[in-house]
Amino acid sequence: MDVANKYIQKVGFNAFSYSDLANEIGIKKASIHYHFPSKMDLGIAYCHFKLNQLFELEILINAQDSLEDKLFQYGNAFIPCAEKNEMCGIHSMFTDTDSFSEPLQNAISELVESELRILENIFRNESNESIQTVNGITPKQLALIVNSTIKGALLMNRISKNDLYMESMKAVIQLIQLKYK
Repeated sequence: MDVANKYIQKVGFNAFSYSDLANEIGIKKASIHYHFPSKMDLGIAYCHFKLNQLFELEILINAQDSLEDKLFQYGNAFIPCAEKNEMCGIHSMFTDTDSFSEPLQNAISELVESELRILENIFRNESNESIQTVNGITPKQLALIVNSTIKGALLMNRISKNDLYMESMKAVIQLIQLKYK
């Protein structure tokens, strides 16, 4: 799954083949077909792989005490993508969704909803109340803003000579700190 992840983050789901995977891993293409009869099967397995990574990230986030530390933990998860000029694997799958089967589309939707829920929970306190925000922006709206900013910065980072990802991450945290300090 790590090799598939690399390809998805670099070129997208539809832009690589089982031959690419087999060549990089050093196995026969038939071995991949044995485990994943269709590429859609591979895509669904990939979504489960990414969902497990999100759950692991959520544990790390929840171990942090402050809002700032929770946001840093979330943002730090995508630094390897930024350093390699890659997209987040979850959002990279968006570009090809029109060509996906309904089960794969549903698996991607579950991933996105899980990631947004994790972010939304960062903006809630332990008693599950929403943190007071500027102009009544809800935790869900904050989650969308942070997610869109970070994933958009990863995309822009691919063509920029500057580190737009880290600049965007710092800006998000600074904006949130203005309200909560």
